[in-house]
Amino acid sequence: MFVYKSKSPNTGNYLSKLVKFRDIKTLHIYNGLVHETDDWDFEPVPMQVQWNFFTECASLCQLSVTRLDKKLRRWLNTSVKSVEELLVTEHYSMYDNGLGNFDILELPQLSMLFTREMTISKHPNARGWRGINPESREQIRVDKHNITTLDRLPDNIANLTRLGMCIELENQWVRFSSHLPQLRRLTYLRIDGKSHRSGRYPATSTSLWPGIVKPKEIAKRYIQLMRSECPSLQYVQVKNWAWQITSPMPGVPAREAHVELRELEWEERMGIELFALDSFAPQSGLPGPDDYYEELSEEEELRMDRMVAEVERRIAAGDHNMTDLIEAVQ
Repeated sequence: MFVYKSKSPNTGNYLSKLVKFRDIKTLHIYNGLVHETDDWDFEPVPMQVQWNFFTECASLCQLSVTRLDKKLRRWLNTSVKSVEELLVTEHYSMYDNGLGNFDILELPQLSMLFTREMTISKHPNARGWRGINPESREQIRVDKHNITTLDRLPDNIANLTRLGMCIELENQWVRFSSHLPQLRRLTYLRIDGKSHRSGRYPATSTSLWPGIVKPKEIAKRYIQLMRSECPSLQYVQVKNWAWQITSPMPGVPAREAHVELRELEWEERMGIELFALDSFAPQSGLPGPDDYYEELSEEEELRMDRMVAEVERRIAAGDHNMTDLIEAVQ
């Protein structure tokens, strides 16, 4: 839904006359960019939601929004402590100032978190991220290229049972994996590559195992490694593949080599809310179901890799002529 402040000074909280706020358990609301006039020459601006309208939502469990902006963060920290599931659909870049709202978010009952990110070029002179070491409670400064959403929420992850996030294994795996032992209740995990990245995911260069070069096999090995660090894990999705961890039983520690997996069918994946969400929200800006994905053959994936590499090479050389691209990568 879209929520604007009434133009009439006498209307007040008009929504309270239409909705019983105390009974609301799920709220999906758009708070992304909008054009305030019909003249599209003007830049869109963030939608100004009147969050104080929803202060009486004492039973609110799931909140889905486009962005976690300052006003929303303040409302969550001060007025609504009942939220257990938070879905944020906008694709953030690592230098987006809005990410700072995650740093000071207070949701002690948070059990589900779904966020999206995009790939952008690293700024050579960018300042590092300043945070708190969850173990020593000392301040630390880390390259923003390496941190994940979990670094920004060190005091809100202990109760997570479902987590969906984007990471680049090349540079974020070390910090991401350092949080896995703390996620003692995590049951469902979804890992995606950041949007606007090129090439296959996981990339061959991220393989930690000699001879394992296919993305699907690399994904399986990472899942086995994650399960060895997080015994509560039962279901994991990486990109468009998902597996159930069949052995050992949940909660039982195990080495990577002893973790057994069963790949899920499409229908099984769509039956799991976290896995069914589309990475790109529909026009409403809110979560929507994923579309059926037919896996490409290895030959087709390699051909796509060559095409992306050729496009990047030409752009870097100042050549934007792509008319013979298909023939060039055959």
